[in-house]
Amino acid sequence: MAGVTALMMEANDNLSWRDVMEAIVRTAATIDPGPGWQTNQAGIDHSYEYGHGLIDAFEAVSFVTGTNGYPAWEPLLGERQIIVPITTNAVLVGPGDTETLPIAVTANMRLEHVELLMNVTTISHTEKPPGIGPLEIEIERIWPPQQGDRFGGQHKTQSIFTVARDDPTVSYNDALFTSVRHWRETGTATWKVRLRNTSDSQDPVTATWNTAELRFYGTPKCIADWDMDGDVDVFDDIAYRLDHFNGNPWADLNHDQDVDQDDLDLWEFVHYPAGCP
Repeated sequence: MAGVTALMMEANDNLSWRDVMEAIVRTAATIDPGPGWQTNQAGIDHSYEYGHGLIDAFEAVSFVTGTNGYPAWEPLLGERQIIVPITTNAVLVGPGDTETLPIAVTANMRLEHVELLMNVTTISHTEKPPGIGPLEIEIERIWPPQQGDRFGGQHKTQSIFTVARDDPTVSYNDALFTSVRHWRETGTATWKVRLRNTSDSQDPVTATWNTAELRFYGTPKCIADWDMDGDVDVFDDIAYRLDHFNGNPWADLNHDQDVDQDDLDLWEFVHYPAGCP
């Protein structure tokens, strides 16, 4: 991977690490196809064994140079973050139980990384330590069927963070899990966070799900919708001008490494005449 990254940087020295990641994700080849692969709503393939697949140096360099059939390369905007707290009500998840929390999220952004922050307290009912080993944690992004959808029915992109294993660690304290399986999907969707307790009556463990938080990282799906709430309105103008005033790097719309009047002029065109499709 280091060699391919060097080739990309040699061909285009304006790449950020996120631009490199984008090129690899978009051009990697699926290998050893089978049930371990999943295609998300954006058409991106991912496997727990192979990641996004086999890196193709020729395709990756072509992607970042806009050659060999690829469109002109454009750098990604500065990364943005949306944090969504999850109400857990300190629910108890006993042996053999599963708790699933659905969350309606409004985040009109093109996703890159998704994180889940978890705080779970474990209590043992035997002399064994109350380890987190029996706990399985996963998230799902639910996406409805499209007209003419070849799959039919409801779909989901699933990220499995933990499976049952032998782990005597007591409790999750600000445990952070990260997924790239939702790359280029839209944040606005119904998400489900699931905690499954696989312990049994022989070695029972009770989990108290104290708090949780979803964190979304990416860029606005449409620049004019700057606050990423799905509407283009005066609040987007206020949000951009505030970011511009504060010099936040993601307000650099023309990618010249400076947040200046040129970006503000570009914003006024993007927001008012252009809007979002």
